[in-house]
Amino acid sequence: MIKLLSLKHMIMFVCLISGGLCFSPSYAAHETPPSRQDIFESRFAGRPAVNQTGDLVAVAGLKGATVISLLDLASANYDQVLDIDGISQLYWYRWSNRDSHVLVISCKRNQRDVMIEFDTLNKKIHPLSATDEEQTGSFSTYKNNYAFTYDRFWNKSQNLLSEISADGTRIPVPDRRNLFQADRQQDGFIHVAFQAGQIVWTFGMEQGRQTQLKINAMDQRQGSGLISIASGKSAAYFLSSVDADTLGLIEVNLKNGGRKILAQEGADIKKVILHPDTAVPDIIEYENFEPMVKVLDKAVADDIAFLSAQGLGPPGIVDRSPKDLFWIVKYEFGNGIPVFYVYDRRNKIIKSIVTGQATTIGTNEIAHETAKETAKRMQGFSIARAGEPALSGYVALPRAGLCQSEKCPAVLLLHGGPGERDFAAYDRERYWLTSRGMIVINVNYRGSRGFGKQFEALDKLQWDSGIPKDVMDALHYVLANYPVDPGRIALIGTSFSGYLSFNLMARSNQFKCAIVDSASADLVRFSEARYATYGEHSDLLSRIGDPRLPEERARLFKMSPVSKLDKLKDAKLLQFHGGSDAVVGMDINADFSPALLKANPNYTFVYLPDASHGLPEARQAYHAISELFLADCLNIRAQNLDVKERNLLDGLMIYGRKLFLSTAY
Repeated sequence: MIKLLSLKHMIMFVCLISGGLCFSPSYAAHETPPSRQDIFESRFAGRPAVNQTGDLVAVAGLKGATVISLLDLASANYDQVLDIDGISQLYWYRWSNRDSHVLVISCKRNQRDVMIEFDTLNKKIHPLSATDEEQTGSFSTYKNNYAFTYDRFWNKSQNLLSEISADGTRIPVPDRRNLFQADRQQDGFIHVAFQAGQIVWTFGMEQGRQTQLKINAMDQRQGSGLISIASGKSAAYFLSSVDADTLGLIEVNLKNGGRKILAQEGADIKKVILHPDTAVPDIIEYENFEPMVKVLDKAVADDIAFLSAQGLGPPGIVDRSPKDLFWIVKYEFGNGIPVFYVYDRRNKIIKSIVTGQATTIGTNEIAHETAKETAKRMQGFSIARAGEPALSGYVALPRAGLCQSEKCPAVLLLHGGPGERDFAAYDRERYWLTSRGMIVINVNYRGSRGFGKQFEALDKLQWDSGIPKDVMDALHYVLANYPVDPGRIALIGTSFSGYLSFNLMARSNQFKCAIVDSASADLVRFSEARYATYGEHSDLLSRIGDPRLPEERARLFKMSPVSKLDKLKDAKLLQFHGGSDAVVGMDINADFSPALLKANPNYTFVYLPDASHGLPEARQAYHAISELFLADCLNIRAQNLDVKERNLLDGLMIYGRKLFLSTAY
């Protein structure tokens, strides 16, 4: 028997057989959005570094995580790859301040932690650490643009301890108690120890005048820690939330241990930019409801003013060359795609690099609109509320022409935790959704990190009340101020935000559908499992309730989606769960998923036996199924499955409603 296909399904069939990119013709437009493969398999530059003459840029990530590419700006040759065999992990790299064509690299090579110099002119490797040396200490952090690093090695045969500075200079370490010996022209002492769960830093030359900075578990979680030790100055710099609500920048005098606050903002400092030669902070970056750049040293004020005036949004300082003549600046346009520039400080010139080299997406996006138009598509918001904490978040708008009506469908893309947070920086999931014509809403609800300890602590006993209210208040704000179709709004959540999405679907008819993964639907079992694993060391019981106490156990059950099956029996839901999830085991939802499959004909459950929490091993299947689900739910334009995705889905365990998948075959 031969079944005749409609034109729509015939075109889909041809797309699948050919293996090409095809979008459902019922949502056809004048152009084709980037494919899922282009979005999620694209590679972005990882911290480009510019040399002191401004003609060479080294960058990891374009050809693989451990491969360094060399961009020759003078000849526009962007295809060189440094031939360094045996690197299995790349820690940091920086141009030497002695030779403009020599790169200093810290890495794991041939199963050993080593430092090497690579001469990009002669293609030669020079080891800085010997084969019989063992690395006994290492420090670097992305929060200081990698301008300050520390590596200490022990020569076993000579019983000699020494440091290798960032420019490759070897410095003997006579006092093993002193953590850093590099640049010991100045007097000073700094030591670190671990005591009873705290990181204890000791400063000061004289025993009787030494002071300490004790960073407890909470402050460690906030991000407190060493940022740099200045060269030619008896000072160390820390990001610290000790005795403060937010993460601020402090200076510590290494002679007498005195402390001074250099910057304390209303939100955590996200990044500290150091002078490349002195390692002294002169710029900070932080983000409340929009990215902010603050100058600490007037010597760079004109530079930041010039870079901020380009109409591309706030500049992100990624790297500064030796002698501080050239910078690498990153702008993340409104669509979030990172675009890098080399900035010539003397001549006040910026030159675009890497665009079209770093990724297979982005060039066409930017070509269709000016940078200023693009920048308007990513907007932050802040909401003041009487008697409630202020809220912040982001609204990402699709490019003109992708939304097929006057008002666009929207997705609330909620972060997990709840102690995580959303940023304005590029996010593949956000970009994917906006490229399909949807408005994406992010909400930093109470409990989100980055807005101070007090705000983070506000999630206590608010999982079923205050946090859902925050999300609804943010949604009402967006509905009143942006072109969102109120009848086409979806939720997407992972882990805690998956639980939150279930909760919101049960309490409001505002949402047409939800996609959930790695979520607990039973807080009684979830809290019992956490207590069994961590005992009294887990703070979860104080935040949501103790299942050992009858009244709190009853409240936990009432908060759980498993108690709201009657309110979810008609909801359009897509749930994913991994069989290797060690955070939310399958047994925790044993009473939920089978019951909802019986009660709700609109429920789809996808079991991924090898996937862990957050489904990192199964994102391709997740994105393919989710896009088809959103097309069915919100009537959006969606990419059909390619042959690889179709074969992948054929091997999955999918239960419940599958109609939205059938049109893809």
